[in-house]
Amino acid sequence: MLSHQPIHRFRFSLLIPLLMLVVGPALAADGLNNVFWFRSDNTKGNFYTISPEERNQVFEFYRDSWNYQGAVWAAYSVPPDTDAKPVYRFYSENPTEYLFTISENQKNRLIANGRGWIYDGIAWYAYDYPRADTVPIYLVNLGLRNERIYTLDSPELRDVLARSLANTVTGIAWYAYVPNPYIDPVPMAPVTGGCFDLGYQGNGTPWVCVDDFQMGRYEVTQALWEAIMGEDPARWFYACDDCPVENVTWHEAQDFVERLNQVTHRAYRLPTEAEWEYACRSGGLAQTYCGGEDIDALAWYAVNAGGYPHEVGRKAPNGLGLYDMSGNVVEWTCSNFQAGYLDAAVECGLSVSQGYRVVRGGSWDQEAAASSSTARLGLTPATQSPSIGLRLAHD
Repeated sequence: MLSHQPIHRFRFSLLIPLLMLVVGPALAADGLNNVFWFRSDNTKGNFYTISPEERNQVFEFYRDSWNYQGAVWAAYSVPPDTDAKPVYRFYSENPTEYLFTISENQKNRLIANGRGWIYDGIAWYAYDYPRADTVPIYLVNLGLRNERIYTLDSPELRDVLARSLANTVTGIAWYAYVPNPYIDPVPMAPVTGGCFDLGYQGNGTPWVCVDDFQMGRYEVTQALWEAIMGEDPARWFYACDDCPVENVTWHEAQDFVERLNQVTHRAYRLPTEAEWEYACRSGGLAQTYCGGEDIDALAWYAVNAGGYPHEVGRKAPNGLGLYDMSGNVVEWTCSNFQAGYLDAAVECGLSVSQGYRVVRGGSWDQEAAASSSTARLGLTPATQSPSIGLRLAHD
């Protein structure tokens, strides 16, 4: 896809390396960081950044006008060697747009008599000559719109050039690397659908059916949340990368899912209540807890947790390879809470703040009964607690 320069001004003082998305500490391969591209259909403008902090600001404040297009090439946030050159960023306030250059001479000329161009620092580091594994980043002029585009040689570039004779390649801006492929940030377990007696220990609903889906093997961790959202909201056991994120509302969980899907181009979501219980019970089996009858082997709860949540995956998994579905933190589902289940258990509730949402699984500060496979609770979507986190599903 094409990477373009912006015509809207975003200014932040800190450039933070992109974190590869993994369950656990997040690392970027070989020190390279993806350059992100946003596009505005309203203004036909383009914006790109190497900073996850800047990317998250766009997600948060400009989501209605800027659409995330993906990672378009990879560069460095700090020079890896003496041959790496800074890519300088300038902006113009009238009209508001950006200009990038790797030429120090051009940078100095723009600073001296830039005709409205204001120096805005170093955007990233790249090379002014080809190196092993690097590819040229072309500067393209869109003549009819007087717009600058930076892009890899790609089918998209050839399509842009074919649209109009006024669109021309004006040269190679620098040499960079192809984007880092994302490691799947959410290890998933396949769940073969079926029919089961939802809530079989109490006043449940017999013969509820779910389709095939995937369930996250682990609760969402603090590291993954921080990589996507730019901050760690955990309150009880803060800065533990492999611990489950907690202290998040249902609405914050939905915002996290939306941003995660923008970054990964996937379709993660919260599970329905029926999916959650079916997966917890290893595919609808008669299990008191999520995986069997031995709660101490399966769950962190009030008796053995020591007063805090623990790293994910330290207890035994259930029959589907899912960890901590009983205990550790209670998990949001997407379903509305109804006392008699009815149809709400197999559907996702509205995104507005009406009604209660179902949480499942029990937590580190609750007794064993709360961690049973059928224990359920309805909370308002704005509820926050150091015992509430989330787990993701995917069709």
